[in-house]
Amino acid sequence: MDTQELYATAFGSLLVLLLGWQIAKVGDAFWRRSVQFIRKNLLQTLLVTRRAGSSDYTVGVGVAIALLLVGNIVAVCFGVESLQGLIERVRAVFHVNLVPLYMGARAPFFADMIFGLTLRQHGLGHRALGWICLLEGLGYTLLSLASEQWTIRSYSFGVR
Repeated sequence: MDTQELYATAFGSLLVLLLGWQIAKVGDAFWRRSVQFIRKNLLQTLLVTRRAGSSDYTVGVGVAIALLLVGNIVAVCFGVESLQGLIERVRAVFHVNLVPLYMGARAPFFADMIFGLTLRQHGLGHRALGWICLLEGLGYTLLSLASEQWTIRSYSFGVR
């Protein structure tokens, strides 16, 4: 390697290092501004202010609840071919949602440890999942009653 190649390689390496440093500075500024934007618009902008002692709904919480609801609707409706298939799917998704609902009531410590959720955030998610389970259970009951011919049988309970 002659002298010109050595200087060209060193100069090129220095130029790449300088460009990488400038790109990192721009990326860092972009990251800070995007985090500030997300924090301001998603985590601090209130949708609903609840009574004292309860959690407020922010835009981020609203998006999370909407995604949970849409995910459950897609899980229920995707690939259903008949009414009986819809009933079975609603029942299955209801039972799937009952597991985190049951476990979440007893383990807010694990939600903080695993997902980094505060007690208020955990309470909001747990409450939303409870409402979704309630709607799915009600939907399953109404669909089951509508699809089957339920008859009320009368029994005579006589005393001898």
